Amino acid sequence: MNTTKYLADGLSGRYPLFTQDSTGVVYVQSRVMRAYTLGDFFQVWGEPLGPNDTLNIPWAIRYYTCGASGTDPCAPFYWTMCIHNPTGGLDFPLDDWGAHSLKNDEIIRLSYSQIGCG
Repeated sequence: MNTTKYLADGLSGRYPLFTQDSTGVVYVQSRVMRAYTLGDFFQVWGEPLGPNDTLNIPWAIRYYTCGASGTDPCAPFYWTMCIHNPTGGLDFPLDDWGAHSLKNDEIIRLSYSQIGCG
């Protein structure tokens, strides 16, 4: 635990934002009504979160690929935060990163790629 900022809000000595396994599901169990954010989760985890650096992997133009013919433009790898729209089945980008309030049953995808939320 990298911070104890909201520790008193949790139940049974547990921080109010936590995971139980490697699925990536973030659970929120709190004594108080609060809009916890994705940034709060990353803060307790002790990892950076943002379009230029997430999980200590920076946006980098040096990691790129070009088309096989060599004539296609090269594309950098970059971070995107995508929210899954279950109705349309598509993901759409968000720019609020650490300020994004977590919502029940929401699917957030952090992607380090050349295609973004596509």
